[in-house]
Amino acid sequence: MSKDEVFNSMAGGLSILGLYMKATADKYGLDKAIELYGQVGKSFGDTTNWKQKWGNRTPTAEELKSMVFAGYDNMGFVIDINAEKGVVTAKLHRCPIYSGFSMAGFSHEEVSRFCKAAFTEKVKEIEKAYPKIKVQEEPRKTPDGFCTETYRIK
Repeated sequence: MSKDEVFNSMAGGLSILGLYMKATADKYGLDKAIELYGQVGKSFGDTTNWKQKWGNRTPTAEELKSMVFAGYDNMGFVIDINAEKGVVTAKLHRCPIYSGFSMAGFSHEEVSRFCKAAFTEKVKEIEKAYPKIKVQEEPRKTPDGFCTETYRIK
């Protein structure tokens, strides 16, 4: 499959999750739907592949860059990523999660809140498994913008 086909498939599938979250928001309120979706972030922070590759050893920036890139690239994201002096910076330009939730009818602000909730849980999982890695996110400011994730290795 081409990268566009992967992206479109993922975005379409994630729109179904977005519709489910829309129904959840309609029944229980948006705040509760966002809280529940946050739990999905735990799976985004699953470090099983990392543990298989590195064990408990903290990876180098280049190793981490490779793993982060693969995780996003396999889902059709368009990502610019670099590693320099113990810091990995990833700019996510095209996101199937953002597109899927937008297709489900959520606004930019609402999608950003869903992403923030999931990212918070993702960070907890990563930092629990690898305490020397600190992760930060800057969400996209506009619908056509990009998110930035920064991984600092201490």
